[in-house]
Amino acid sequence: MSLFIKLLLGKILSQKRDLLKIYRLGKIVSLVYAMSLLKLRIKQVFHMDSEKDYLYKDRLLLEWLHENFKDIDISCKSYMHEEVPRNDDVHYIWIYWDNPNKMPLVVKQCVDSILLKNKNSKVNIISEENVNDFVEIPPIIRKKYKQGIISKTHFSDVVRVSLLLKYGGVWVDATLYMVHSIPECIWKKQFYTVTPKLETPYKVISHGRWAVFFLACQPGNELMRLTLMMMIEYWNKYDELFDYLWIDYFWAYFQKRSGSIAKLFSSVPSNNLHCLDINLAQAYSENNLEALINRDDTLFYKLSYKFSSSIPLYDTCGKETLLGHIVTRKI
Repeated sequence: MSLFIKLLLGKILSQKRDLLKIYRLGKIVSLVYAMSLLKLRIKQVFHMDSEKDYLYKDRLLLEWLHENFKDIDISCKSYMHEEVPRNDDVHYIWIYWDNPNKMPLVVKQCVDSILLKNKNSKVNIISEENVNDFVEIPPIIRKKYKQGIISKTHFSDVVRVSLLLKYGGVWVDATLYMVHSIPECIWKKQFYTVTPKLETPYKVISHGRWAVFFLACQPGNELMRLTLMMMIEYWNKYDELFDYLWIDYFWAYFQKRSGSIAKLFSSVPSNNLHCLDINLAQAYSENNLEALINRDDTLFYKLSYKFSSSIPLYDTCGKETLLGHIVTRKI
């Protein structure tokens, strides 16, 4: 056996969990899709993946969504949902964390920054404990969440869409470090999202044209209504999620089927291109922090409590890193 084959097999076998996932997805979607995923994973291991591989995978998924959900009324007229009448005097901000009393330090600092920069808004921190005070979670979602079929992350996706559908306002992920207040113009939008600049946009179905970590809309928004309906239909049919970025795939699919939804997305101007441009491992200096904070074109920076756990608060020279300063500074 050649050295290349041995290396290849070793790499593949080391990702046994990933292989099992691909096998299960092959049973849900198709064998062709499973093979495309396997081919992509192998190419990723050897850094040989290309734009063509991702576009092919996405095309297969969108075709599968159409085949399995083409009977859904894209107009949403058949789906009624209680909504709160619009109140321009109340600006709702929605944040979700399953246990607010056990927030990692980086998350707590992000939430504090959101509160500080938006003192005139009604900031609601939603959790497993109080979610029922705000929205009714569909029974099938609740059931499969309790069974462990739906993850905490994807349960929060359902909460996100349900809150925006009923109340409108702005959804802000708990890992957004906010440096400016949300401007008045965003509150008036029928739909708003951010369009971050991505190094390799083809690797995600959104291509940087939207991001679910920051969303704004009015109560009864058509996109949120359809998304919630799709979520319910999906979990009524399946016990495994086809992709981590399920909302993004739903939205790409909706735009292909609905001119009004495509228009919603095209109405969003390019904005917050640099919200991912933050190097938390760099040594802190007043200048580099001020450069981030003083950007007029960036409302916030997207952090990650999972990835930040591997970043030290101090570098090898004993100097505070940017992450170290952010999590220890008084806001």
